[in-house]
Amino acid sequence: MPREIKKRGRRAEKKRKEEREADEVEQNANFVPITGQTEEEAEAAYYGDGAQQPDDSQFYGLLTDEEAEYFRGADEVLESNSFNDADERGLFIANVYREADGKELKIASSQGCSRLLEKLVLLSTPPQLKKLWKVFTGHFLNLVQHRFASHCCEVLFERSVVVASREMDPAYVADGGETETQGDEVFASMESLFLYMLNEIEPSIIPLLSHTFASHPLRALLLILSGQPVSSSASQSLVQSRKKKNISVVSDFAPPEAREAGAAIEVPASFAEAVERIVATVGAGLDVEEIRAMAVHPIGSPTLQVLLQLEMRRSRNERKRSGKEEVTLLGKLTGISGEEGEGGEGEEDKRPSSFFSNLLYDPVGSHLAEKIMSYAPKKEFKKLYKAHFRTRMGSLARNETAGFVVVRVLEKLGKDVMKEAIGEILKEVGGMIERGQVAVIKTLIDVCGKQEVDATEIAKAISDAYNCTPEQLIFKMLALTPEDLTPKPLEEGKEAPKPKRDPKQRHGSLLAQSMLQLPSPFHPLITSSLVAQSSATLVALSQHAQGSHVIQAFLLSPHSATPDRRKLLNQLRGAWARLATHQVGSHIADAAWPATGGLMNYKQAIAVELLAAEPEMRESFFGRTVWRNWAMDKYKTRRNEWFGLAKEAASSSLASGVGALKISGSGGGAAAAQGPHQQQQQGERKKTAIELARERHAAKRAASGQPKTGSGSNAVATATKRQRVA
Repeated sequence: MPREIKKRGRRAEKKRKEEREADEVEQNANFVPITGQTEEEAEAAYYGDGAQQPDDSQFYGLLTDEEAEYFRGADEVLESNSFNDADERGLFIANVYREADGKELKIASSQGCSRLLEKLVLLSTPPQLKKLWKVFTGHFLNLVQHRFASHCCEVLFERSVVVASREMDPAYVADGGETETQGDEVFASMESLFLYMLNEIEPSIIPLLSHTFASHPLRALLLILSGQPVSSSASQSLVQSRKKKNISVVSDFAPPEAREAGAAIEVPASFAEAVERIVATVGAGLDVEEIRAMAVHPIGSPTLQVLLQLEMRRSRNERKRSGKEEVTLLGKLTGISGEEGEGGEGEEDKRPSSFFSNLLYDPVGSHLAEKIMSYAPKKEFKKLYKAHFRTRMGSLARNETAGFVVVRVLEKLGKDVMKEAIGEILKEVGGMIERGQVAVIKTLIDVCGKQEVDATEIAKAISDAYNCTPEQLIFKMLALTPEDLTPKPLEEGKEAPKPKRDPKQRHGSLLAQSMLQLPSPFHPLITSSLVAQSSATLVALSQHAQGSHVIQAFLLSPHSATPDRRKLLNQLRGAWARLATHQVGSHIADAAWPATGGLMNYKQAIAVELLAAEPEMRESFFGRTVWRNWAMDKYKTRRNEWFGLAKEAASSSLASGVGALKISGSGGGAAAAQGPHQQQQQGERKKTAIELARERHAAKRAASGQPKTGSGSNAVATATKRQRVA
């Protein structure tokens, strides 16, 4: 039986336990009381003594069957993007908003129609957004706690902050009169609308931190108010649930604000003040026991990560201006102080410090420890390293969970301290390689290359741990056998099963790629293993999801010697057409373009093979991509131009080594080298065939004076006919 894949925080038993807890939480009014409180005490903390209790389950009514059918149809039209131009789409959206007038709260809390509102928000104009804000104001506390409306609030925050940033420019407000008025309506600034919303939810901010649904828009709101992008990969893991379905709308006609929402932006000063006020409120409102409970809570921990990240981003001068008596979340959680020692001698100061040591081994809490070590100011980082890591780097590195925190620590260590850490970790290299835990070793190699630290002992430890011939090394690193590369015969009528992802193979591939980015003694270990393989084995490795990344890294590494590249290219001779039409192997064919810089005879030999297989390549999606990246149309009809492109690629490759490689572990999605076609199109988006056809059709129609037709126009006409007066 194959061994069960074990991942931190996703073991089957703990996952089932978390799902049961989440179900219980949802049944109990979606409120997660902090450990140490009874349900009555938690409710008292939520509502306050004598305060009017907000109805977090307020019911806004249901849409009629006819209304629900209309909005679902509008959702399908937006999803299909069947519009001829931006004006047609804008007219359709305006008609949908007119139909939804007075029903916005019902749509936001509807399971079937809330996604339509999310799409509308992404494509709305500033006046339309402000009108929606006007409807939501006074209901935000209820909406953020709703299962479906909370997603609408999250998208509304992310979309509106760009408008608030643009309104900081006086010229934008003066030129864009639509941002202030729409008809007879006058809207407040987007900054004011955000501040009104904050005044509404701030009194209940602490119970929202661990709320099943409200915690997600709250995390997004905190990042948005600080000007950080929510759609970045680092932020999405904190904001979004793994089960969240992303909204996909074609944004060719979307407003510029919607397309630029993923970038960091400048926000009004009042937003920064609001973030500081919220962080200070949470820090003062939670004691040590409550923070410890949140640190290991599956819902509260990501929210605490965002709060700590924002708190630690503040400069030391800002923290001093706020007062020396300030008690921070970091200080309560770790027991350290930025101004004094590592905590006092009392028992209360020691308990949080020992708790942080235990946090390193917790599947949930270790993510929080990672965030702390990544963003901790220099002084606090040194104290934490000295107290919890300095003498334990080896034992922590070999632990499956704490090893992820060690990776973050290694990325911030200085050159002098790095040598001491290497000595501790070297003792555990053999055991980590045996268990397939090579993430720490990979980071150690990367940091040594960045800081120019001698890593000869690390290379020797890796070689001793694998203890095999050069030919076997690549298979041991990828946790493969030659038999695994042999395709198994399929029964008639059955498709090949999708290969399963093996974490050991992925981490082994990443380790090999890091070794190829550094010269001796790392690069020769992988090179000798690759060139020792037979031609059939190299072709099979080139079609393997993780093996292809290693071969691609070798071809693009600036440390790969020309004789070694020639030998590997010779081994792949005769298989280039087969690789070009393969989902994974096509990346090797793309990488061969810069890898043959200065080897014109090899480049031309590959082009001859591709030209001979032109029919097969044109029938394959991946083959057409390689054909375009190799400029094979020019090689076929205008060969002199093709040789000119090849010479330019050779000169650029010699100027910058062979090529730049972005190490990647996603199956078949490696960072392929740019071909000549990609270099020509760099910096501008190439229009698709359907877009070019639409432009020709629109020009022809405009010349003849014919009215607009198409499914998009029909949808607009239907929406116009079915307008209702609220």
